[in-house]
Amino acid sequence: MAKLSRQRVARELARLIVAHPERQHELLRQTAAYLIQNKQTSSAHLLISDIANELLKNQGLLSAEVCSAFGLNQASRSNIVDMLKKATGATNIELNEAVEPELIGGVIVRTPKLELDASVKRQLVQLAGGI
Repeated sequence: MAKLSRQRVARELARLIVAHPERQHELLRQTAAYLIQNKQTSSAHLLISDIANELLKNQGLLSAEVCSAFGLNQASRSNIVDMLKKATGATNIELNEAVEPELIGGVIVRTPKLELDASVKRQLVQLAGGI
């Protein structure tokens, strides 16, 4: 089987994920098998970024990971969504939230291309001269 370009695979996967969201897990398993079979596992992170870019470009979809010390209230969630819409041009934001008490306070927001670390932990490390 001939190798396909990473961008072509990303474009097709993004199209299939939007057209068949119920098959997302199956599509990702098949993609992992393709990467293993073609000895391209070291570029998996690049493929994920390409898929995210395709979803953003063609569908206005953006998935973001938000880590906070205590969880988000609705106002904080809305502020983060508004900030991401302005920063990326996305129209539909999906937040994947995680609670990480070691952050002490604040949030870390990660997208495939951006990261905002507004955690108290980072600020304390900076004050201590760690960065």
